[in-house]
Amino acid sequence: MVLAVWARGGELNPPAGPVAPTMTSLAQLSADIAALKSSMGAGGSPKQIVRGVINFTEGEGQKSQTFSPSVDPARSLVVLGDVVYVSTPISIGAGHTRNGSCLIELTSTSITVATDAYHSMARQVSYQIIEYP
Repeated sequence: MVLAVWARGGELNPPAGPVAPTMTSLAQLSADIAALKSSMGAGGSPKQIVRGVINFTEGEGQKSQTFSPSVDPARSLVVLGDVVYVSTPISIGAGHTRNGSCLIELTSTSITVATDAYHSMARQVSYQIIEYP
């Protein structure tokens, strides 16, 4: 049972001006995908793949790490692995051992990742940076 004592809604009067869509159209997406495919060259092979592991110490929720060789962030895709605990105490349940990771920033020589595991345990997150020509 839910009881709401006080609630406030949003503005009921829409803003002035014509109503316009705010989404990207399917035609725009198709054009972007076609441009990306044509820029990849034959077979769509990546230019390079940079792999690494970020080690989070106890209490760290976000961390930056440098890597080499450099990449062009505008032409790169980042794949993050699951958060893995370096050691899991017996007292922690299986439901607490898998947590997510999130890309915060990618520059030409560094990556910043956050995890939703702010426990006092050491963790690792693997990454792959796939750069396309």
